[in-house]
Formats: sequence, structure tokens, C-alpha cells
Amino acid sequence: MFSIKNENYLSAVDVDYAYEFTKGLEEFKTNEKLGYRTAGSEAELKTGKKIEEG
Repeated sequence: MFSIKNENYLSAVDVDYAYEFTKGLEEFKTNEKLGYRTAGSEAELKTGKKIEEG
């Protein structure tokens, strides 16, 4: 059961933006087939920059 605070928060969240932003983070990969980013890789640095830019 959600509290009023939770309901207020969920009604204010832009679910479509959150989904598209998260999907956009898949753009940078260390391994094209597996899709992961290893720590310190160029792909991870680019992903961090994209998150910083929002």
C-alpha cells in the first residue's frame, strides 16, 4: 500500500523520459554482443558524461 508521499512522487515522475533516458544509456558498450561496460572503459566514461549532461 502506497502512502500519500509515494503517490505524490509517482504522479510527478515522467516515466517516458526515465525509460528513454535509461534506454539511451545502452548506446555505449565495451562488448557489442554482450552489451556490458567494463569499469574505466571509454564506454563507461561516455555513459557517465551522458548522465552528467542529463
